[in-house]
Amino acid sequence: MPSFVNRVSMCAALVVLVAATSVGRPQTQVELPPLRYTTTWIGNSFAGTKMPGTRSRRHVQLDVRAMFVTTDGTCYAATGWDEDGSEIGIYRDGEVIGSAGHTHGWGYGGGGAVTASRSALFFAQTVGNEGGDLKGENTWPVKGKVWYGISRRNRDGSAAPFEGGKGGDGDTLPGGFLKINEVPEGVNAEITGLAVDAMDHLFVSDPYNGQIKVYDTIKMSLLHAWKVERAVALAAGAKGELWAVQSGAGDAAAKILHFSAEGKLIPDGFELPRDVKPGGLCLDAKGRLLVTDRGVAQQVRIYDTHNVPPLLTGTLGARGGIFAGHGAEIGRDGPLRFNDPVGVGMDGMGNLYVCSCGSASGGGTVLECYDEDNKRLWRLFGLAFLDTADADPLHDGLDVYTKDKHYVMDYSKAGGREATYRGYTLNRFKYPEDARLRSNECGVFFRRILGKSFLFTIDMYSGGLRIFRFKPDTDGECAIPSGWFAKQHVKPEPSALKLDWPAGQPEKGEWIWRDANGNGSPERDEYDSRPVDAPGLWGWCVDSQGTIWQATEHDGIRKFAVQGLDKLGNPIYTYASIQSLPTPALFTELCRAEYVPETDTMFLSGYTTDRPHRGGEWGSVGTEIVRYEKWNEGNRVPSVMIVLPYDGLKDARLFIKSFAVAGDYVFAGESREPSAVFVFEAKTGKAVGKLQADETVGQSSGWLDFPYAVRAFRRSNGGYLVFVEEDLDAKVIVYRWKP
Repeated sequence: MPSFVNRVSMCAALVVLVAATSVGRPQTQVELPPLRYTTTWIGNSFAGTKMPGTRSRRHVQLDVRAMFVTTDGTCYAATGWDEDGSEIGIYRDGEVIGSAGHTHGWGYGGGGAVTASRSALFFAQTVGNEGGDLKGENTWPVKGKVWYGISRRNRDGSAAPFEGGKGGDGDTLPGGFLKINEVPEGVNAEITGLAVDAMDHLFVSDPYNGQIKVYDTIKMSLLHAWKVERAVALAAGAKGELWAVQSGAGDAAAKILHFSAEGKLIPDGFELPRDVKPGGLCLDAKGRLLVTDRGVAQQVRIYDTHNVPPLLTGTLGARGGIFAGHGAEIGRDGPLRFNDPVGVGMDGMGNLYVCSCGSASGGGTVLECYDEDNKRLWRLFGLAFLDTADADPLHDGLDVYTKDKHYVMDYSKAGGREATYRGYTLNRFKYPEDARLRSNECGVFFRRILGKSFLFTIDMYSGGLRIFRFKPDTDGECAIPSGWFAKQHVKPEPSALKLDWPAGQPEKGEWIWRDANGNGSPERDEYDSRPVDAPGLWGWCVDSQGTIWQATEHDGIRKFAVQGLDKLGNPIYTYASIQSLPTPALFTELCRAEYVPETDTMFLSGYTTDRPHRGGEWGSVGTEIVRYEKWNEGNRVPSVMIVLPYDGLKDARLFIKSFAVAGDYVFAGESREPSAVFVFEAKTGKAVGKLQADETVGQSSGWLDFPYAVRAFRRSNGGYLVFVEEDLDAKVIVYRWKP
């Protein structure tokens, strides 16, 4: 390299190569000096530490789909996938008391139904064979097929095998899975509802076959079945009768149906109002039927079944849920302000339990318990997945935003108690075209532009940048879809509910959308476009002045300076104002750009001739981070080059996935588990240490899964906040460090 480059190898401090390595040279590893920092987290009620005597970590699952509550107040919560294997979580009195275990991996996944008898636990599961790699006819289906069915366990989650039950190979329990449907991959044949009556009958909703089936809970043998289209949630009465939710379809409204244990239709069922979207269902000791409404009301509907037909006697919760009220109230978290209530239950003491999940947007889990006077006794959170956070620069790190949450911080506290969940920023009812409902948004930038606040989000594969504005007087906490940079015509997934999305987009080429009429929905006359796709790129930067930078892999750097705000408060970006800059000669592949306007400093990262892209990794930072002074003045002579950890092997596990610049430091997060964040001096490139999950969070931090998994912020007291994705236990890790 030219002599003017201060090429820092971290050989005195960092686990990495020695200086100026050539391809294939052996790597020298040394230890980093310790830093003094505090590890904490946001987004979950628990840290993810190991539960004594179990394989489980104490955390709240993400996006619970169904819940069942026993008379002693034990809550069983089911989800389709939990990164740490807690597809069935067990809770009581505001604590995690266990997990069913053996529900995750080896072809096994969760589901959307759960119930329990006096002695056993039953839950829906999906079983595949990992593309044909798993073989064993008693445990997995053959290649190309999927099983949908029910697992039976003891109430504590331990094995409860039965004759003819599947399972036993790999990390699966023997003889505990009942296969109900075997279908080709890609066909949905999920079990959608479960209930057990006092006579040990297990009722099963099987909408794939249009039936409700009844099994003996001891032998798990089929007793009988009857025809019911679109049956979902179930609740069994004390006398053996069954209540069932029948979902709406087309012109048919959703209904509550009533059957005898033998399947005879009892003529006191009823149709629900058109705007009600039923979710969870339960019967309480008073004979009341409780139905959660996932529609615009966001409430629990209460019916007296002593009337024929049952009479709606009341509702629980603010109408509109978390979106209730006016102005600043909208989107604000609080008691009885539910957000997609999917589960409801009541214990023997009359305490009511509601589980919300915001599943329409991946909004996370809120599990709450209320007494008979509607006083909240406790609640638990599992709010973050494929997520990180950024701080509002105006408020010194006291307001923190993830892709769809707002937290208020109190740094006098510690141990995960710093964050208060303040608001939910995604209003799916007012803005149904919000990209966060359909795109896998992960990375966030929170910026103040011309005095106004904006949230920028980016998806897992850096496919585009979404822009949201805030208008507290009309939308409260909620962010209004404002703009969108797309690299090419957006093609929704084949399973998408709406294939023409976003509406009116150009048929080909890259585009910029701006919400010209303020309705938050893309429309045909609101696009600025180019007829060709954008160059390949992983690198996006929104600097402190609102300028958007794109670091393309092989086509240079593109700069979109904000052209002001329009009359609605949307930032204006255009292709007419684009500036294109060549890639500095030392890079063979450019990966990221981080520009600091206050010092006119650019940090670029990528691969170089000395250390090329040799592995199978995608979306990485590359092998070097390079600092350029006086960038806007035209200087292209680098002042510092930081050599990053990289093992250079095919499908390498050691590489830097994300980096962020804040104040006097560069923070670079590695991909592998447990992931470390390496800290460098921004001016010299000197490695000063690393941040890594400590015993506070069970020394656990999963892989970094997306390119903007690390964000950083310097507070006025000289301390730093470093936010890091942590999917394993549904949270965001926060490192608090003061040099």
